[in-house]
Amino acid sequence: MHYDSIGPPGAETSNPGADDDMTGMAIELETARLLVAHRGELHATVRFVASDEEELGGLAGARAYASYIHQAAIDGGFTIIAAVDDEQSGWNCFSDGVCPGPVAFNLFSCGSSQTQTFDYTALGDQFAAIAQAYSPLRVDRQCMAGAHSDHFAMWEIGVPALVYGEDDPFDNPHFDQEGGDTVDKIDFAYLTAIARPAITFQAALAGMAK
Repeated sequence: MHYDSIGPPGAETSNPGADDDMTGMAIELETARLLVAHRGELHATVRFVASDEEELGGLAGARAYASYIHQAAIDGGFTIIAAVDDEQSGWNCFSDGVCPGPVAFNLFSCGSSQTQTFDYTALGDQFAAIAQAYSPLRVDRQCMAGAHSDHFAMWEIGVPALVYGEDDPFDNPHFDQEGGDTVDKIDFAYLTAIARPAITFQAALAGMAK
């Protein structure tokens, strides 16, 4: 996930980025808090990573980390099981009257670049099954064309990865250059309904029983 944000040109620092991507950061921190408390039940090492320069395009931070961990895996003789990108998950397009029901969130486990295709449907299936059990939200599964979020850097090094987040984020009137991405725009019940299966899924990846 990323911790940088942007805002209206010339007034970038006035945009707090409460949703994009501090809701993703909140889910990552809560995942860390819970997994640390159950570290003895995990069967894999879990790394919590937040990268910079996602919003500027080019995924410089994510690609730098992907390069580092790829070489570390080669040098250390370990396998990277999967990567999960916690994206913005707090703005509810349905409650804001922007999208029709039923209420959903987005899940991307496949995609493409100009020269490659990536398909980690099985990883997405695992997430979707957990969401069906632990969330009232419908899962809207799509494929993502282009390098639009940090998971893409892991796809490029051959690591199964997915990204999830709020439904219809590009119609969010407080998105990126529009500004106004403040905490009062967050639907906390919606955020919780996304966070619950996301955290459960990541615990399952680490080998912890659901």
